[in-house]
Order: sequence, then C-alpha cells, then structure tokens
Amino acid sequence: MKKFKRFVSVILAVIMAAGALTVAFADDAVTPDGNDDKESATAITSADGAKGAIASMTDVDFYSFEITEEGIYNAVLSHTATEIVQNCFKVTVIKADETVAALANVKGTDAKTLSSDFYAKAGKYFVKVTSADVLDSADYTISVQKSAYKFTESEPNNEKAGATQITLAAQQKQFSEPHYGVAEYGDTDFYKFSTDAKGFVQIKLYNSSPVNIDLRATVYNAKDNLIAVFDLASNQEETVSSDIPVEKSTYYLKIEATGSLTGGYSVAVSMTADNVGEKDFNDIIAAAENLTGGRTIAGAISYKEDVDFYRVDSKRDIIVKIQCDKADGRNKTDATWTVSLCDENGNPTETHTLTYSGELGIDFTGRDSGVYYIRISSGTNYTDGNYLITGEAVEPVPEEKPFWDQFTELLKKFWVNSGFKEFIEILFKNENIAGAFISAIKSIFGVVSDLT
Repeated sequence: MKKFKRFVSVILAVIMAAGALTVAFADDAVTPDGNDDKESATAITSADGAKGAIASMTDVDFYSFEITEEGIYNAVLSHTATEIVQNCFKVTVIKADETVAALANVKGTDAKTLSSDFYAKAGKYFVKVTSADVLDSADYTISVQKSAYKFTESEPNNEKAGATQITLAAQQKQFSEPHYGVAEYGDTDFYKFSTDAKGFVQIKLYNSSPVNIDLRATVYNAKDNLIAVFDLASNQEETVSSDIPVEKSTYYLKIEATGSLTGGYSVAVSMTADNVGEKDFNDIIAAAENLTGGRTIAGAISYKEDVDFYRVDSKRDIIVKIQCDKADGRNKTDATWTVSLCDENGNPTETHTLTYSGELGIDFTGRDSGVYYIRISSGTNYTDGNYLITGEAVEPVPEEKPFWDQFTELLKKFWVNSGFKEFIEILFKNENIAGAFISAIKSIFGVVSDLT
C-alpha cells in the first residue's frame, strides 16, 4: 500500500511539475490570436485600436475597420520591442478589392509608427500585420486614425471642364498657395492656371507619403497640345518641374497616380515672365513650322518626350543651322539634342547630335527637290533646353557652260550691243552685198547659228 501511495505521489509530482512548466512557458510566450486571414479578422471598433501579438516570423494577423467619413487616414502601430534596431513589423492596409492602400515598415526603435497616408471612401478596409526582417515575437497595438494631412478634395475635378483654378502668386518666381488632392489609381485630377505674359512656369508636386504613391503630371495648353510631362516617384517627397515655356494663355494640369497605391499630394505653380521661349507647339508634322532663308526660330525641348518639327523646301537652296541658345542662360553645359533629317513622311534618313557648345549645319543645296522635315528632340541625357534654328539662303551657283556655248553668247552680245550690224547695213546699202558679207562671217566662224 505504501508503495502504491509512493507511486501515486511520484505521478502527481510529475504532473504538477509539468503543469508548472506549462504555466511558466505560457507567461513568457506570445500566442497566436486566431486571426490569420481576412475571414477571421479582428474588428477595430474604437480609437484605442486592438491588441495583438506576433508569435513567430511566419505569423500573420488580420484586422478590419469601417470608414464612415471620406478622408485621408493612417494605420498606427505601437509596440514594446524597442530594443530592436531593424524593421520588426510590416503593416499593410488593404481595400475590399484586394488592392494595397498603404504600407509601413516599423523599426524596433520606433515605439509608434504611422503608415503612409491613404485616401479612403466610406466602406470596409483591412490591416495585415506581419513580422519583418528580425522579429520573432512581440506584442503590439494597431489602430486607425484620421490623418493630420489637410484634405480638401471632394473629387469635382476629375474632368477638364471641372478643373480647379490655381491662382498664380503676384510675385514672380514665387509658388502659388498649394492645392491639395488625392491620387488614386484610375482617377485623374485637373487643375488650370492662367498666365498674363510670355515666360516660364514651374510646377511643384509634394507627396506627404514618400513611400506611398507614384504621380505623373501632364501639362496642356488651351488647344490641348501636350507641352510637358514629369513624374514624382514614390521614393521622392517633392519634385519641381524644369522651366516650361508658356504664352499669355490658360493651361491645364492633369495629375494621376501611376501605381496601385493611393495617397494625398499638394501642387503649386510659379511664373517667371521672360521674352525667350517656344511660341509654337510643333510637336507633329502637321504643325511643322516652315523654315525659310533668313528666318531664325527660338525653340525649346521642355521634357523627355518633347519633339519639334520644321519643314524645309529644298528648292529654296537653303542651309539650316542649329545651335544651343546660350544667351538664354537656362541650358546646362552637358545639354544635347538629337537632330534628324526626315523625308516627306517623317521617316528619319540621317541623325545628328547637337551639343551645348557646337553648331550643326544641314546643307540642302545639293539635295533632290522636295519637302524635308527636321526633327529635334531631347538627347541621350534627356536634358531639356532652348535652341536656335536658322535658315540661311544660298545664292544658286550657275552651271558652267561648254567653251563654244560661252563663245557664242559673247559673239551674240558683241553683234547686238556693238552696233556692228547697223554699220555693215549702212556701209552696204545694197542688201545683197550686206547679205553676202554676213554669210562670209558665218562661214568663217562656223559657230553662230543666227546673227540676225
């Protein structure tokens, strides 16, 4: 009996020890929350958020939240793994259609991290929290808050007819007040601004979420001619366009997201009055400017895809010279342009490179008669800049005639201009005698077909 009691005691001791080990492990461990997919997502129902835990490098936690008011928001993650220097959490905000709205990589040293701004309409969204780089396990709190970013867009400007007016600053080279918008893939925002003189404008795009969105800005004139294109990449916080030549007119600016992410931006425009710049928008053959002898045109390549066409009629005997407009002061010393000579259909037949310090000449005097086009575009370094193109008229060089033809011409001039013919007629009143004399001269020289 004692042996049996002793055996039971040992068994109980083992069980109690095992229980103690289990309790001790449970106190130190982080356990999964059971929300490893969207279907089991934990709802975030208060401003305080929801508490969670990453249990391993492969653990995934999903949360859902409802947006009731259109605006710009952030997902916010707070954690206790502050001793980790590297990224330890990754936060992804997902729309109901599975597209990504915002991202955040959370460093251990940042106890609280906001995701990139994301634009949200009313509806249901999800947040996915995973381990990043080095995190094995840790507790955290995830919440969603309205962004402090100024949000004023109500989406009325997704067509040119409803373009938002940007009022330029009264002082030159000073940017206008910023206008705020939201770029969402598939959506477009239109703005317009009016210039009161010839000159240049610069456009500044600011992205409050540099890891978030890719933007493209396209500028059109009042006739819908494209005059400039530039991008704001997701790794940039701000970009300013190069100088865009303008006339006294109204211009339109289209902004769109080129990636799948959505976020807020601001746009501003500055104006500098200047009498130098491109006046005509000759980016297609149909709009090519006619280049004649004695005419100089100031042209501009304003962006990477810009191109200018000029028409030349080879029968005019012309040499076309193209050079950098150094007096303008905006061109970089490494600027290059690609100059192509094209046939009447716009097909390049020869290509040249124009440099900042060089001058390029295309001689048409020895070419076949017909219509040619000169195409100017940005060079290999994609530098924008201004150039001068000039048509120089060339006096045609007369063909050299054979010796006997030249001698005949001189003899005719002598006969007509010297009065010798009239002298012979007076000397020989008799027409027969005069005729005989003339016949003798003809036979002597044998080269004049008709002296009378």
